[in-house]
Amino acid sequence: MPAVAQVLEASGVGVADLERVVCGAGPGSFTSLRIAAAIAKGLTSAGVMTNRRPLASVSSLLLIVATAADRLGVGRYLAMVDALRGECYAALVELAAPADGASLGVQPLAAWRRVPEVEAAQWARDAGAMIVGPGRAIDAWPEAWGVTRLWPLVVEADPTSWEPEYGRLAEAQVRRNIANSARDGP
Repeated sequence: MPAVAQVLEASGVGVADLERVVCGAGPGSFTSLRIAAAIAKGLTSAGVMTNRRPLASVSSLLLIVATAADRLGVGRYLAMVDALRGECYAALVELAAPADGASLGVQPLAAWRRVPEVEAAQWARDAGAMIVGPGRAIDAWPEAWGVTRLWPLVVEADPTSWEPEYGRLAEAQVRRNIANSARDGP
């Protein structure tokens, strides 16, 4: 939250001036997504924003490709982030040159999936796609400014019920579920 407050202050913008808050929807790290969602929901429920639905979300995997689009060029990409335990979250995405000559258009070709790393590599080969993501062959991170290339893919969200797509339960929740099922029996 201090970083958000610094950006607003440096920009001379107050919370009341915001028209929309866009939050990364995941998939990704449970803790990071939870913190981002809490900040976004807090900003939108502060009672000072005038829009009916000021919260919106966008895929973190699409943000990876949108952020790196200028150095990627037209083609297919498999956006990937680590999901731990030898797995990754991956989405097949295409960058296409729009007819109007504007910046490259980002188009999802398939919904994201959590898959073993080896299956993701095969998926990329089968689709004729290059792998892009943090620590990947093409190293790119989802950055907030990339949302400007994704406006058609930004989804309005209800701040009272929206949750990011975590991809899997937090480790603490998994342990709690196991402990509860052992205690409660079959």
